[in-house]
Amino acid sequence: MSILKTICLFSFFLLPLSAIVQEDAEDKKTSRWEIVFSPTEAHIENYYDRAKKSRVIHFEGEGVKSIYKFNAMKKNKSKREKYAYWLSWEMKYKKDVVIILILQTTQGESYLIYTAGNHNSYHQIGLGESIVDGEWHTINRNLQEDLNYFDNRKQLLSIETFVIKGDGSLDNLKTEIKKIKKKQSKKKSKPLLHSKKVTSKKNHLPIIKIEGDNPKYLALGETYVEAGVLAYDKEDGKVEVNSLDDINSNEEGVYMVMYMARDSKGDVSLDRRVVIVGDGEKRQQENKSEEQEDEISTKERELDEKEYQMKLWEKELELREQKLKELLKTEKN
Repeated sequence: MSILKTICLFSFFLLPLSAIVQEDAEDKKTSRWEIVFSPTEAHIENYYDRAKKSRVIHFEGEGVKSIYKFNAMKKNKSKREKYAYWLSWEMKYKKDVVIILILQTTQGESYLIYTAGNHNSYHQIGLGESIVDGEWHTINRNLQEDLNYFDNRKQLLSIETFVIKGDGSLDNLKTEIKKIKKKQSKKKSKPLLHSKKVTSKKNHLPIIKIEGDNPKYLALGETYVEAGVLAYDKEDGKVEVNSLDDINSNEEGVYMVMYMARDSKGDVSLDRRVVIVGDGEKRQQENKSEEQEDEISTKERELDEKEYQMKLWEKELELREQKLKELLKTEKN
């Protein structure tokens, strides 16, 4: 083998298989971000952090009640078993923060939630209270291991959506696919803060009830109208529900409305409504045809009933005629 080929091969194994910088704020823009919801006015700012010596993205709103979504997530798809999907970011927060990842896996959509807590619950991982001390922290997560902690049947394929809640700053959001070493692949996956019990017995997760149709069918150009959603927690009673969606009613496709309910303990529940755009007219026609079929079947049942009653009535007439004939015969005799 030539020296050049050897150098090329050596360089290949040193480089990461697939690393993408999703957001480093160096373009001085915030256009990739969206304020999904905020009860009061919220802002997204791109500014230069002198202490960090870098540009960063800053969110300012109503704490964790304000929801921000990253709209430019580039997908680097992982391959089964041989590779691990990593997500890293830097953050500076003084108050509570929640990060939600909507994922595509071999078993459909799933999600992970990261909080500034010391405990884990269903699909929710605590990163530790120290991440809200007002200092910069680097978070590096093996998403496949985090998924395996709750369900080892799912293989991560890509990140669909990145959502963050809370007032603070974020920088260097990156995704990376790394090759799993043989020694590491045998180890059991452990999250950053492992707890023996996944769900605490002292606190229950909120229960979300979605009203209206699910899935919801829309015709092209038809405006989506929220039918309503409620959430109830055993300890707190009725709790607030936030929602986010990516519906484009002018383009055919399958979309999703994600609902999130959070109780006073910080535990989060998620649920979703599927919205199908482009099949609305077809669905309406199907509904009309079903209604017509129901009308036809109802009419047929009514006709059958009338026919049955007519037959009974005819038999009654026959019986009466026979009785009359018998009476006439007896009178003649």
